[in-house]
Amino acid sequence: MKCFKKYVVLFLAALLITGLFAPAAQAATSVTAKRCVHTEQLKTIKKYAATVKPGTTNLKVKMGEGFLKFTAPKTKTYKFTFSNMTGKYTLEGYVQFYRKDNADKKMVETFNVSTKGGKTDTLYLAINGVEHQGGKLKNRPLQNRTGSVKLKKGQVIYMYYQATPAHSTCKLVIK
Repeated sequence: MKCFKKYVVLFLAALLITGLFAPAAQAATSVTAKRCVHTEQLKTIKKYAATVKPGTTNLKVKMGEGFLKFTAPKTKTYKFTFSNMTGKYTLEGYVQFYRKDNADKKMVETFNVSTKGGKTDTLYLAINGVEHQGGKLKNRPLQNRTGSVKLKKGQVIYMYYQATPAHSTCKLVIK
């Protein structure tokens, strides 16, 4: 019986220590993308890009378009999932992926991400996102759009987010 109590005490101590040092669940952060018309000028993109980090981000776009900046904290394949796009009479939206152009350091270039349907540089978010019901427009739920790409530690990518109409929200999860 003494041996059993010893193991129970050790087990409870291990649970306590694990509970103290386990990473806490991260709450979703909110980011508002500054309006920046589509450009391939790196200087302009850096000035306006909103920074996003791994985890869940509630993205707000007030003027219909903007850039997001993501810096890889470590080398791995990152998965970018956009979902729950909402807005009054949302008709369409998309995200394009960019990185610094190796040939011209002042510019960016598109690059492909892997999806279930193959490789693409653009994730379309809300094509046919509205349905007509009895003379009224109503938002339909948006399906998730996911793209994954392998990045090296410290590598920076930019995502150009565009949505019609100008005011919309979207959930972004980076794993």
